[in-house]
Amino acid sequence: MVSRVTFAHLSDIHFVRGLSDTSAFDLDRILREAILADARVIRGIVGDVYGILVSGDIAFAGKSAEYQIALGWLDRLTEQLGCRSEMVWCVPGNHDVDRSVLKELSAISALHEQLKRSGRVDEQLREHLENTYSGPLLFAPLKTYNEEFAAKFNCVTVPRRPWWEYDIELNDGSTLRLRGMNSVLTSGPDDDDKSNRLILGSAQVELGHEEGVEYLTLCHHPVDWLRDADSIEQALLAYSKIHLSGHKHRHRIVQMNDSVWLSAGAVHPSRSEQAWIPQYNYISLTVEGGGPDRTLVVDVYTRTWSQADRMFTQDQNAHGANCRTYRLKLREWRPPLSVPASERGDVSSSSWGQRMSPDETLSQKRLLYEFVSLPHHSRMEIMQSFGLLESGDEKRPDAEVFTACFERARQKGVLDEVWNAIRAARTSQR
Repeated sequence: MVSRVTFAHLSDIHFVRGLSDTSAFDLDRILREAILADARVIRGIVGDVYGILVSGDIAFAGKSAEYQIALGWLDRLTEQLGCRSEMVWCVPGNHDVDRSVLKELSAISALHEQLKRSGRVDEQLREHLENTYSGPLLFAPLKTYNEEFAAKFNCVTVPRRPWWEYDIELNDGSTLRLRGMNSVLTSGPDDDDKSNRLILGSAQVELGHEEGVEYLTLCHHPVDWLRDADSIEQALLAYSKIHLSGHKHRHRIVQMNDSVWLSAGAVHPSRSEQAWIPQYNYISLTVEGGGPDRTLVVDVYTRTWSQADRMFTQDQNAHGANCRTYRLKLREWRPPLSVPASERGDVSSSSWGQRMSPDETLSQKRLLYEFVSLPHHSRMEIMQSFGLLESGDEKRPDAEVFTACFERARQKGVLDEVWNAIRAARTSQR
């Protein structure tokens, strides 16, 4: 348990294959280097950072080379921030959709059109995502994003569960639950915030109230880009204390009721945009008070590109302060005196349903990062050695197969042995 949990919040990085880190004309390289330098500055203010939240558009065209560049740069950033390489959480943006797949498979666009024009969105979305044909088809444009980027950080979304969750213990023993949502299920070349809006679906935002748990939600698209905007906004206001988004390339912080909504700005906005200003944030959280007087204190440190100085500096809108502070009233909660970890409210739920303590969750996140770093044949050998592969898996995306394999390992009672095999494989590689 730490006294304060701090995240870097980035969005719209837009790594471009053939340009980012490979061309002498990569004008955005100086921005990325400046963020690395700024990490050392902010670390002197807030201390070590817990991890990085990326609210979409990691790539520019959803291509493998773009994610490889992103992974290398994020590895450097986590090092500067004092956290481990796996401590990244991400959601997909519209630039993480590989639109060449849409051109190859016209049936995907037909599904998009049907869902966008449907009068019963939630029902039809469920039907398509649970269907063995249309579910994988809707996710096909995200295959590279899922397998070559999100899988490294245990942030894969799949048809039957288009969101992910991760629990973090706050300073009073309560839980901050991160939920990453997928707003690009129907994303294509004609997205807009008027007649061709996107679909999120109620299942991604009906979070429920659990004692001692507060939500921080991430979604690439702002609510006004969603067809189901009104119901989505109502649910998020009811359940989520902090909501992070990207896409608009404009920084904005709004407090509504007892929640804060923060649009990140863009690390790499297009230089052709008017008022081109790269921005990103650090968000620091701590709980004050107890019982009926609990408050979540949210400090937002907005970092803004100074064109004159060619560096990131403190946002001038903070009126001279290092940060903007928001105090959000929390529901009454008192930590249990002494109960087994498996019964406490500060345990985490993995992608395959097992409940774990915070330390076990961190260990799992590290192991998954190590597992995805193994060559494909090594991953397959581990799963085969425990009899975890089933008929039909060869037709499914790797990220979905391996998630299913871990769930099968849990059901068979061999999850610990699988972890040991991953450790041994990674050790032999070094």
